Amino acid sequence: MSNAQAIILAFETAAKAVSGSQIYLYERGLGGLKERTLRAHSTYTRDSKGELTVESTGGPYSYSAYNAIINNHIYSMDERDEMVKECHLALLKTGTYDKQIPDFVYNDLHAYIVKYVYR
Repeated sequence: MSNAQAIILAFETAAKAVSGSQIYLYERGLGGLKERTLRAHSTYTRDSKGELTVESTGGPYSYSAYNAIINNHIYSMDERDEMVKECHLALLKTGTYDKQIPDFVYNDLHAYIVKYVYR
């Protein structure tokens, strides 16, 4: 996360350099956000003079749009309970690798989930 702003700026710079490039920003989460939701989209085109035109649908792509998503914390107990449930379901799916993963890893991950969701 600490390099996110530099990485996003690099993507945006690369997209602006090539006419017709597009960047999509989706959000995934709990409840209605279980399936991805488009939050921002920008298309970068250059005319014959090299002037950049940015067209957006749903809001322009930017670091601030990304930042709004990653800093959208869960506050209600229902949301926190749902997050713990989803994390546990994800851990359950790793059961096929139980021979390669030591037991303490699951215990540590469970403790980490509970600690940071309910803090």
